[in-house]
Amino acid sequence: MKKYILLVLTVLFISCSSSKRPMLVTTVADQADVNYETANSMIAYGRFEEAREKLESAWQLAMSIDDQYLLTRICYSYVSYDLMCTGVVQAEDKLELSRKHFSRCNENDRKMLAGVYEICLARIKSAKKDSPDESIKTLEKLRGTVKEKYYLGYLMRTLGDLYAEKSMWSKADECYLEAAGIHIKERYLSEIGLDYYSSARVRSLAGNKQKAVESVELALQYDRSAENTAAIGLDYMAYARILLKEPSSEADRKKALDSARWARDIFESGGLTEEVEKTDTFLQKLQ
Repeated sequence: MKKYILLVLTVLFISCSSSKRPMLVTTVADQADVNYETANSMIAYGRFEEAREKLESAWQLAMSIDDQYLLTRICYSYVSYDLMCTGVVQAEDKLELSRKHFSRCNENDRKMLAGVYEICLARIKSAKKDSPDESIKTLEKLRGTVKEKYYLGYLMRTLGDLYAEKSMWSKADECYLEAAGIHIKERYLSEIGLDYYSSARVRSLAGNKQKAVESVELALQYDRSAENTAAIGLDYMAYARILLKEPSSEADRKKALDSARWARDIFESGGLTEEVEKTDTFLQKLQ
């Protein structure tokens, strides 16, 4: 019996001694990355309070483990958040801060983030109403160099927006559709609806009513899959506006009215008071 016990203890000792202890702990990094990804989704959904909370949490976690790569990416996400919520000055501050953290990244991480600064800068310049020409030239040169697929999709959508500023509807549409293709392939569900919504907008502005309808229907499909309440309502409103583009039949007007009413119900169900009020104004003019 003693021999048996001794044998068991020996086996256990050898087993424990020979097992590989992990040399990398990622618990905090994983949570920080989850918060960062969630923040990006919340920005896409227009849920800005939740986005801010997740960005702040991701920032604190990334700081606690000295993750310069993630801190740089969080700065870039803050640029998007600030442009929508707090203003250009704050966005410029975050972009400048990104330079410090980028410089502290290792060589491989810097390669992965190459070009993202320029994309964010183009966004800021657009918000300041600068001419899009210089930004278009810069981003066109970067199309084949941005490695991270999320940012490549972001680049293409930004490029689409810049071409739209110049009323170059066909070029803008091509960029939005390329962004959608990237986001679909990489499964960035929260981004796809916005790509197609943007495509619908420029197609409508170009007078291509049928193609605009096709794009907004795809936007609806993906925004439903993403359970993005605000985007679903906006898609229905876009559908209504497209249908009212001339030539507009009585049937088109009826569909537009039904679509706007349904959008209002969706906004109301999501507690989106401001959008409900805007839709009421739209409906009053339509009826």
